Amino acid sequence: MTTNYPPILSSFGAFHQHIEGQLKGLLGHAKGDPWQEFSKKVMPITEIGSEFQTYRDNPKKTRDKGWDIIGKDDDKKTIYVQAKYTVNDVNELDSIVSNWVPLAGINPGQLPLGFENPDVDSAKILFALVTISDLHSAILKRYLDSQRPSARYLKDWLEEKRAEIIDGPAIYRIFKEHYSKNFSQPQDHTLTFVTKHIHYGNVWIGVVAASELKRIYEIARDSIFFENVRDFSGMTDVNQDIAKTIEESPDKW
Repeated sequence: MTTNYPPILSSFGAFHQHIEGQLKGLLGHAKGDPWQEFSKKVMPITEIGSEFQTYRDNPKKTRDKGWDIIGKDDDKKTIYVQAKYTVNDVNELDSIVSNWVPLAGINPGQLPLGFENPDVDSAKILFALVTISDLHSAILKRYLDSQRPSARYLKDWLEEKRAEIIDGPAIYRIFKEHYSKNFSQPQDHTLTFVTKHIHYGNVWIGVVAASELKRIYEIARDSIFFENVRDFSGMTDVNQDIAKTIEESPDKW
């Protein structure tokens, strides 16, 4: 794919500078509110947030108990989203995650560390942090390697895909991929079939190895789904079952 990106998508630095320019001179809620609205728009195009149909704001502007935005889906899952423009150090990250712990049904004052409240279906509770700060380069690793109790929970949630840290570089990659998907000029690529394919009119049917799909995806990214109903139909039951099979039974692919 050939993509001529606009200047703000030329690098994360340029993207970050553009966002900073939009919020320059704003303080307090005047800065936090637009970032929260931005985060609400970003969540549906993230991996963890795409399955949630509706998002709404926390009516509390202060002492929000760990979330600014809440999402619900038809499967009675809930995602709590903290929209914090900057997270400057491990202490700030710990403060956010510590507020998530009771939302997951964990009461540090009454339950031993590592035990979750049996009355809460924890598998249906997810968390996300949206920030412009670059957390993956250093802060997140330092936090997960620390001995802080809440860090242990976050590590488990990340492994279980019940939590996602959507930091500045991650947002930048999302925007680049979506821009490329909508504005790239398609190029020809060679696709290798495992067996002889069937060709009738403009339809090609054949068996392709998962490794071959992965190779093409690394080249063309989401543009390979331009004509695929699985992409624009969203997180339907069928799509969720496909994703579940890939996650839990990859040998079937």
